[in-house]
Amino acid sequence: MFLPRALTGLRSSMAQAPIELERAAMSLGRPPMAAIWQTTMRLAAPGVAASVALVALGAANELTGTLMLAPNGTRTLATKFWALTSELDYMAAAPYALLLILLSLPLTVLLRLQAERALRR
Repeated sequence: MFLPRALTGLRSSMAQAPIELERAAMSLGRPPMAAIWQTTMRLAAPGVAASVALVALGAANELTGTLMLAPNGTRTLATKFWALTSELDYMAAAPYALLLILLSLPLTVLLRLQAERALRR
């Protein structure tokens, strides 16, 4: 379900790394996997981190897919929050909402930092 979201960020960050750097590393004696790891993966690391953050944010807050695909009795933060708010028990739903916010906050900050870094370039 989150594969397209992950692949979009991964594909674009991998495409921005020039293939010539890998070829230069291999011509200087690096094995192919070491050349890929030391050139392409290092340059793609910020995009990979952003993709991981986007997928984690989506997974933490996913409700629709969980309601449709999860077996009966499966409880997640989003489903418990949804169940309690649909019963108008906002006081009991508040801790689940707080946990969702606390889980999302570091990832949101990471995405914000990535965006600011990209704008400075």
